[in-house]
Amino acid sequence: MLSQDPSLASARDAKGSAVSAALAARRGEAFVPRRENRLLDAILRRKPQLTPLEICSLGNPSQVNALIERDPAFVTSVSPTHEEVARLLERPAKR
Repeated sequence: MLSQDPSLASARDAKGSAVSAALAARRGEAFVPRRENRLLDAILRRKPQLTPLEICSLGNPSQVNALIERDPAFVTSVSPTHEEVARLLERPAKR
């Protein structure tokens, strides 16, 4: 289907996006591991526009940092539990 209509990779509806649906793919009681998720790989090859949460799920550290630089409030906007993440981001990285 994606090869016939690549725009499906960017499809969104009230329940979410094609990327989110692929991330939520399950095998039995567990999610399909990222490295085994062929549907997600097929979608990502079409370079869909990712939401901020999808960037955090799939992006590399520089993409996540760029997102936070553009919108620092994003870190705490999703839920109150993300305040701990915000505090961690403010501390120097341990190497």
